[in-house]
Amino acid sequence: MSAAWAVRGVVPARPDQREILGGIRTPALVVAGAEDATFPVAETREMADAIPGSSFVVLDGVAHMAALEAPTRVNQLIDEFLFGR
Repeated sequence: MSAAWAVRGVVPARPDQREILGGIRTPALVVAGAEDATFPVAETREMADAIPGSSFVVLDGVAHMAALEAPTRVNQLIDEFLFGR
């Protein structure tokens, strides 16, 4: 079984989670990969928009596994988000 098959088999059938996201009351950082085919930027932005007060960042040249593909950039974003550095 390939990862592409798994994504095609699961992702389209997943339930809409925007109502749940709207219940988040803590600060949230949502990171999107510009090259992510599983969760395209527009869809990820919708998720971020559903979380009151969330921060949203798009990483160029990154796909679905941002923390593995660009760990330095992701760690810097997290550091800035948590500590304002």
